[in-house]
Amino acid sequence: MTRAEAALFFRLVSYRYQRSSTIITTNKSVKDWGDGAMATAILDRLLHRCHVINMETLFK
Repeated sequence: MTRAEAALFFRLVSYRYQRSSTIITTNKSVKDWGDGAMATAILDRLLHRCHVINMETLFK
């Protein structure tokens, strides 16, 4: 994700934070999102009071 795309995604997540449900699907685990400030801020909002479902473990 480019820096501009990450900034837009952060704005979307921040706007929806504790207002509405959000479903995110990705082929990357949370630890693979990176360790930059933007990724940390996005994950902070997404993972607060959430349910993470790992599809890989469901189908083994």
